[in-house]
This record gives sequence, structure tokens and C-alpha cells, in this order.
Amino acid sequence: MYYLSKILDTFLKSYRTQNHSILILTSHDMDDVEEISERIIIINQGQKIFDGKMDKLLEKFGKKRQVTFILSKPLKNEKIITK
Repeated sequence: MYYLSKILDTFLKSYRTQNHSILILTSHDMDDVEEISERIIIINQGQKIFDGKMDKLLEKFGKKRQVTFILSKPLKNEKIITK
């Protein structure tokens, strides 16, 4: 999958440059977004909450992410998957 992603990144950059085009992409993979984008717009629940470059995004929201899960019942240890 990584190889296909790199091919797509290369194609999109080339197409954008050669055709002086604006491409609108959606992604949750910020590594891909950073690789191919000059400008990033983040929309949350229909509202634009950010419009700018990656460095400004990192200044505003930071590099770390925290995800909190609220479960209806505890998980048994053997059901927890980690990397």
C-alpha cells in the first residue's frame, strides 16, 4: 500500500504543477497531506476550523494527538490490540 501511495503522491504533485491546478482531496492521513499539500483546510462538523500551511497547523494544534475512548464496559486484556 505504501508503494501505491507514493505513486499517487508523485502523480498529484506533477499534475498540479504541470496544469496549474487546484486539487481538493480528503484524508485523515496527515503524513500524506503534508507530503502533497501546500495549503490545508480542516472542516469539523461543517465548520472551517483551519486554513493555512502545515507549520501553522502544528503551531495551532500541536504534534501530539490524544484519543479518549469511553466504553460501556471494561475490556479484557486479551482483547486489547497494540502496535
